[in-house]
Amino acid sequence: MWFAVIFGVLIYKLMKGIITPKEFGPDWDSGTKITVAKRLEKIYGGKAFHALRIPDIASGARQSIDIVLLTRRELSIIAVRNFSGILDVGADGGWTLKNSKGQSEKIPNLVEETRGKAAILESYLERRGVALPAGFMSCKVILTNHDCSPLLSVALQPEVLFYDRWMQLNEEAHGGFRSWAKRIFSGMELDTTDKIDKKIRFILDTSPTWDRLELKGNHPIFGEFLGFKGKKEAMDALQVIKRSKVAKIANYKPIMFDFLGGGSTVQLFCSSRDYRHEGPSQIDQLVVNVRTDTEVVFQPIDAKKAQQFKIKKLVSMSLSP
Repeated sequence: MWFAVIFGVLIYKLMKGIITPKEFGPDWDSGTKITVAKRLEKIYGGKAFHALRIPDIASGARQSIDIVLLTRRELSIIAVRNFSGILDVGADGGWTLKNSKGQSEKIPNLVEETRGKAAILESYLERRGVALPAGFMSCKVILTNHDCSPLLSVALQPEVLFYDRWMQLNEEAHGGFRSWAKRIFSGMELDTTDKIDKKIRFILDTSPTWDRLELKGNHPIFGEFLGFKGKKEAMDALQVIKRSKVAKIANYKPIMFDFLGGGSTVQLFCSSRDYRHEGPSQIDQLVVNVRTDTEVVFQPIDAKKAQQFKIKKLVSMSLSP
């Protein structure tokens, strides 16, 4: 009898995991940006860096950049949006997005915004010792949603790749033809030297980024880790996890019988921050055991408010310095 009960609970948990929707909605498009970055690398070569937070001296804040694509011929600053609706340019030069209900929302002119971020990135590279050749940097805006209908005022801007053009780029690249991609992403016949290329790669590899949260069954989420939420015993144990000391947290499988919903624990392996190598240490680690009902509080880039996730669903979390 008890075997049948336990077997039934197992089946329920399994089916619930299959049919339950993902914990975050389509507005959180970190997965889209990662997909675009990987696709650009495959189509055009080079190296894509995403979720950067570049320091801006003028404002004293950090500017978020979706993707930076570095090739031997170009450094492209790319904004990726999953808009749905009719996109137009307003009288003030900003963009307007009208949804299916006829409601309009004002949004920044993404071409101008991306150009501004490109200038900030160029200044940042100069401060770190790299002066880019004239014409080496470009800006692009990729609209990935097939339900986004840009009017001519937006669609005719050469920096904008709306859904049909993005799909055309994918199809032509899949067929082995890269000339169209090169026309879109490379307007200059420049070629960086290996020395400059390596310097840029190193700088971008070590630039500030958003925190990265990966959950079981979902794509990674970029945003800001805000802390933990749980019972006093768990919170006391988690006090050792500080951003200044920990670079990465990995969750190894919970102790058995978690499927029964009991009070089992999760074992977290925390890699110490290695400031010599700008990343997690492969040697120094600490282990923290906490209850499975403990939660991670995380603010995704594209969400309006912070979200809470069960720590038992955590795969890993990387923390930016």
